[in-house]
Amino acid sequence: MDGPSSSSVSSPHTISTTLTRRGRGFARGIKEWGTGTKIQVKFDDKFQPVEDDGKKLKGQLGLIMRSGHRVPLTYLSWNVMHVDIKENIWQEVKDNLVYCPDEFKEVCMRLCRTSWKDHKSKTKSKYWVPFKNDPDIASRVPSNIVPT
Repeated sequence: MDGPSSSSVSSPHTISTTLTRRGRGFARGIKEWGTGTKIQVKFDDKFQPVEDDGKKLKGQLGLIMRSGHRVPLTYLSWNVMHVDIKENIWQEVKDNLVYCPDEFKEVCMRLCRTSWKDHKSKTKSKYWVPFKNDPDIASRVPSNIVPT
């Protein structure tokens, strides 16, 4: 190199090399989801979604599970959740896939249960447990969670 390295240059226009990590962020979901355009997902012999579209479908299920208006966190467990909520999720999945075998329902509900449980656990440990004695705990509720 002929000149000084960029780390030793000192000028008012030098960009700081210290970066703040923000984390991964939320999944973006499938653009076509809910628009009437159906997506093609391939399944293996155990009815697990596979390939890139299978990964996107799993991410979309995670987004649905994190939606507090669709799937509330007020239930103690997935098993006691109202049947209508689960049926609405299944109907939404069927409406957005070109081919959705009935055998995928059990796999889909298992994926949803795991995602919902993880979301509930992370939300509770981050927002409720540290502040459970705070009288103004409702002000700390994130935007994707229903305050009640």
